[in-house]
Amino acid sequence: MPAGLNHVPLLELRTRLRQSFWFIPLLMLGATVGLAALTLWIDWNFDLADLKATSALAWIQLGGAEGARAMLTSVATAIMTVVGVIFSVTIAVLTLTTSQFGPRLLRAFIADRANQAVLGAFLATFFYCLLISLTIGDGDEDPLPRLSILVGAGMAAASVLVFVFFVHHVARSIQADEVVDVAACELDEVIDAVYGPPGEAPSEAQARLPGWFDDEARAVRGRVGGYVTSVDLDRLIHIARERDLVLEVDRRPGSFVAVGDALLRAGPGARVDERTADRLRRCLYLGEARTTEQDLEFALQQLVEIALRAMSTGINDPFTAVRCVDRLEAALRRLCGLVPPPAARHDERGALRVVMPWIELPRAIVTVFEPLRIVAPGAPQLTRRLLEALRSLAREAPGAPALAALRHQLEGLRAASASFDDTTGEDVRRLADEVAAALEGAAARLEAAAPARA
Repeated sequence: MPAGLNHVPLLELRTRLRQSFWFIPLLMLGATVGLAALTLWIDWNFDLADLKATSALAWIQLGGAEGARAMLTSVATAIMTVVGVIFSVTIAVLTLTTSQFGPRLLRAFIADRANQAVLGAFLATFFYCLLISLTIGDGDEDPLPRLSILVGAGMAAASVLVFVFFVHHVARSIQADEVVDVAACELDEVIDAVYGPPGEAPSEAQARLPGWFDDEARAVRGRVGGYVTSVDLDRLIHIARERDLVLEVDRRPGSFVAVGDALLRAGPGARVDERTADRLRRCLYLGEARTTEQDLEFALQQLVEIALRAMSTGINDPFTAVRCVDRLEAALRRLCGLVPPPAARHDERGALRVVMPWIELPRAIVTVFEPLRIVAPGAPQLTRRLLEALRSLAREAPGAPALAALRHQLEGLRAASASFDDTTGEDVRRLADEVAAALEGAAARLEAAAPARA
């Protein structure tokens, strides 16, 4: 089973923690408490009063208890001021940029581990300086925690470098190429996680539900609403084997579920008590937004959305749209050589336990090309690139359903070329003829290979 379908509870927990802006900063604050305890223990158990007597440290002047406390307080105050200003300005910049790239930019900013680490570094410096300042006595006769104070000063200096890194990182993250690259990486990850290498695809007979299923099955309905983010197939098969059930999952990853909607059907329904229904509900994870853990369609739609926004009237950036098509074509070509997870899942004894369809190549082709060819009539550059992508996919399409989907998109792009002027239209129509020839050649190869497979 592909990696994205194994250990789903752990993967779901990792996703939720990664998308929370507080988790890494909280870990860094905990590490800061440990660092403060360590440096203070060293100060209290070793005599470091002669540290500045060494030639290398002779220039350090802590200024007594009052001066050290004032320095740490100033650092803590400055750090919180910087945090408030830079994150407020950054959110404002990102809010303006989402008009071009969509709301996923803000979600990516929150889930970015570098941004979380920057916030954690600032908060850790503030909290460390605050803790150490509380341990400094009122009089000069009290020993100073010299090492702790020096570590606080070092953390303040490191925070300046972190600030420079953060500005550079945010400036890169809002560039079109970077946004497209991040979305493409997420698409590659879901393909690697869910789709497996070429192999024996299950037959329709294996995926067909028993004849009694529709009459005897019971619908298990959701008690909360949201998007299905992932499905724990291993757990579903375990419960189905334990209760001798057959399950049909109505909601694959990416589907929206309202309160009371059917999540799945289980049969025979007489074997599904309320406890079993609760266990089955917990196998489908719901969230406020779609994720790319098991949802190929959403990963494709992210790049399509960027391309559509780039082609909007207010932006009109065909170069960004073409970059998106480059990445989408590469992903679809990868899918041509892979197989989706089987719709039918059996237990170790070969009994049918779970039926859940997944996104296959023809549906992925429609998801990519259908929205983009709507804006193609006013964009010859984008139209050419889409036709080139169709030509490339025609050479690698693994079956008749994929070829049929490609032919449908070709006809739509032919119609779009009617709005171009003579020179541009002729060039586009010539390219469309090449795509049609490639599709015919692919169909002939598949037909010739059919007797050999038989």
